[in-house]
Amino acid sequence: MTVVASSLASTGNDSSRQVLKLIVAAAQNNGIGRKGTLPWTLKSEMAYFTKMTRTVRLPAALRGLQVANDSGGDVCISMDGTEKRVLNACIMGRHSWESIPLRYRPLNHRYNIVLTSNPGLLAGETSPLVARAADLRDALSHIEHINSDPATGIFINDVFVIGGHAVYKAAMHSPNPVEIFMTRVQFSEADTCDVFFPEIPKDSFTHQSFAELQARVPFKVQEGKLTEDNLEYEHQLFTKP
Repeated sequence: MTVVASSLASTGNDSSRQVLKLIVAAAQNNGIGRKGTLPWTLKSEMAYFTKMTRTVRLPAALRGLQVANDSGGDVCISMDGTEKRVLNACIMGRHSWESIPLRYRPLNHRYNIVLTSNPGLLAGETSPLVARAADLRDALSHIEHINSDPATGIFINDVFVIGGHAVYKAAMHSPNPVEIFMTRVQFSEADTCDVFFPEIPKDSFTHQSFAELQARVPFKVQEGKLTEDNLEYEHQLFTKP
């Protein structure tokens, strides 16, 4: 069942301190898309994206609430006597949603929130892990509701923003703390890209060290320039408090 986020939004909580984790692979000119799909095929980068967005690392305050994982292997916690499945959320725009091949949609073991004003976009979508929201703020209000209402059976841990350009830009310029997990790809056909990641404002974002990147990723990341299929890439981190 597809949920319309605005109908569930909590109005009493402040969502402006939720850390937004942007994850993106971008060419040297910030190109991220070409003709409705990715400009390249990097299996290791897709594995990085999947592991980043799926892996749940509970904050210290919640570790004491952890109970046995559910049958699908997802982390579970007990809050006020109610068991909740812990997932990360992936917030995306309509084009990003539609660019995901049908066999992979919705992204499994993650809570998918699609930003769109079109009420019919998700018609027929039966997964309980898909919601529609009007905009980023509406999506964050929906997450507050999910986490505070025992009846949802779900607790959202990390919030990832996965595209496209307008959604990334809204997140970067929001009042929220932001972490940009960027894979910088040296792509010889970068000038053929037609969708771009926004310029990162140097006055508000800091390019962090690899050690800081590794500290914020819940698994081992390879350092430095890596190569796959003659494409060179590097994992980077930019943050805004």
